[in-house]
Amino acid sequence: MPMAEFWRFAGVGYFPKLTRDPAKAGTVAVQGVDLFQHVWALHMDYRMVPHPQVPGRKLRAALRTIPSLDPSPTFAAVTLENEGVAIYLPATEGELGAFRAEPPRREGYWRQTRAEDSQMPWPAPDPDWAGQATFLRALDDVERRADRFAYRGMSLCRLCGCRNGFEDLTFDLWTWPGGFRHYLADHHVRPSPAFEAFILAAAGAPPL
Repeated sequence: MPMAEFWRFAGVGYFPKLTRDPAKAGTVAVQGVDLFQHVWALHMDYRMVPHPQVPGRKLRAALRTIPSLDPSPTFAAVTLENEGVAIYLPATEGELGAFRAEPPRREGYWRQTRAEDSQMPWPAPDPDWAGQATFLRALDDVERRADRFAYRGMSLCRLCGCRNGFEDLTFDLWTWPGGFRHYLADHHVRPSPAFEAFILAAAGAPPL
């Protein structure tokens, strides 16, 4: 599936069978195809896109195709608070309404085992992290405002094995698992400098 660097907002539609208000039922057509009359495939890839109704707010839109169609349109979609689904389409630089979209910046996602051959990091405790309490207060503030997405079942802590969340959180251009706070608070894992600076700034806290 092509990974477009530029995207544009195409409209908001509603799945007729899912909306509680049939009067809202609407659609977005792409290449003559009514997207809301087909089953979508999720490709576990995302782009950070502007909220169509809230200036300055970013949303994590999932890349989608329609397997029953050949060729299938490629689009990105995200469900809004009002049950509507915002649709975004690949665009070209300079096209009316086009904006540059990028994958979310990820923090706190680990490989499955310490010995696994993977590019993913492993949580490393830092007992000398003096700014832990300040950062956790800032993280709590940001997480109260973050968007939440149910993910692929319950996660287990890589260090102690406890059940540790089932959601992803997204705020601005960053995404992190709901269980990330457990690593920081209980295992003294320190976040990356970039994420630490982002959370502190988003919460209005001074840099550590």
